[in-house]
Amino acid sequence: MDQIRKMLRRVSPKDRQRIKAVIGKLRIGDETGLDIAPLRGYRDAFRVRVGGYRLILRREGRTYRPVALLRRNEKTYN
Repeated sequence: MDQIRKMLRRVSPKDRQRIKAVIGKLRIGDETGLDIAPLRGYRDAFRVRVGGYRLILRREGRTYRPVALLRRNEKTYN
């Protein structure tokens, strides 16, 4: 979560608000309206699209835990 906080400081206020809203929805287990997709090659890793950013998640039971926040580019998933 520390990596996510560090990255959030570099994000514009508008994007920061959107990302925090997505994290808040994930904490309460609300997946409606989120573009969650599994990452190939991993059983418990997923990504959520938030504008030009990708929030990488780990599934823990029925909820998701944010692991990383990456700016979307051609090297995001490498």
